[in-house]
Amino acid sequence: MKSKIWTAVLSLVIAFGLWAYVITVDSPETDSNFYNVPVVFEGETILRERGLMLTSDTDMTVTVKLSGKRRDLNSLKSSDIAAVVDLSQVTQAGERIMSYTVSVPGNNLEVISRNPEAITLQVTEWATKEIPLELVYNGRVPEGYYVDKQNATVEHSSVTVTGPKAIINKIEEAQISVDLNGRTETIIEKLRYSLCDADGEPIEDVSTVTTDLGEVLVSVSILPIKDVKLTYTVIPGGGLTEADITVTLDYDTITVVGSPAALAGLDELSLGSFDLGTFTESAQIRVPIKLPEGVTNQTGILEVTVDITIPERETREFTVTNFRSENLPERLTAQIHQKMLTVTLRGLGPVLDRIRPEDITVVVDFTDVEPGVASFAARIEIAGLEEGEDVGAVDTYSVIAGITEA
Repeated sequence: MKSKIWTAVLSLVIAFGLWAYVITVDSPETDSNFYNVPVVFEGETILRERGLMLTSDTDMTVTVKLSGKRRDLNSLKSSDIAAVVDLSQVTQAGERIMSYTVSVPGNNLEVISRNPEAITLQVTEWATKEIPLELVYNGRVPEGYYVDKQNATVEHSSVTVTGPKAIINKIEEAQISVDLNGRTETIIEKLRYSLCDADGEPIEDVSTVTTDLGEVLVSVSILPIKDVKLTYTVIPGGGLTEADITVTLDYDTITVVGSPAALAGLDELSLGSFDLGTFTESAQIRVPIKLPEGVTNQTGILEVTVDITIPERETREFTVTNFRSENLPERLTAQIHQKMLTVTLRGLGPVLDRIRPEDITVVVDFTDVEPGVASFAARIEIAGLEEGEDVGAVDTYSVIAGITEA
């Protein structure tokens, strides 16, 4: 019984082996359908040289029926086959119905049929054009911040577009949209752009248009902005105080921008000081505005006109012979070569009438002097004035003195 079973099994194995041999080695002729065979386009360079291009969807496939030995067909995939379209035959724009050749590996297979028999293509004239890149701002930054649009930078100034001539002729600019809503810090980002017509409207169908740029790096500064008051200091002198004069500025404030650190605590800017002892009469002066580092003046005002109106006062000249030294180091001695100095005083007439030359002293400050002969600044002191009697020297004074070792 066992012998019969083994004989049957052996017979089955031998039969299967013979069948496999016939199928794989000595297989008969048969045919098979191959779906999704890719369409390959040749001669695109020649087409481009003629000023033409394809606008059809180039991701096409066909169905091919092949005949041959079973083993050859079984080893073949659709991706191994190609439907080749020769574009060099195209000489003008329009709809073209093109035949194609089926490329099959080896020489043992025959093409029985194809579906479709021909391929319909859309061919159009092509063009290329350089389009300027423009920034378009949307929204607003919060109050207290400034967008420096004038100094915004774009990585490239233009983009080159290539595609159907009819579409390319409509494109006039490439707009980069910058969203400002809620932004309080400088924008440094890569952004995309939209191809637009002369009215700034996006071109709807640009699927057949190619560009030489993807995203573009954009930098737009967003900085704090604030109004800063312009101030000044008045130094009493020449018989005048700040209460006696009128100071008028043509601009009281300016608008500045800068980093948060630069603007922190910056509520006013000083134009400097005005020493009334140096003014002999009313004057109009131009004072430059000096800004801290990192702060920019947005108003464009570089200097301020300051009108100083001085009330009418009398002036008298006095020849002074009283000189006094002060702050002279102990190791040094000073010899003031000048014996007299003409000094101009300003004040009310009745007060000036009471002043005598001997009431006036020229005081020379020798702080930090070194041996030698030099000119030294002097101040004028007036004795005998009562409270409220404002009299002072007009202009600045100096004397020549020699300094020697004690």
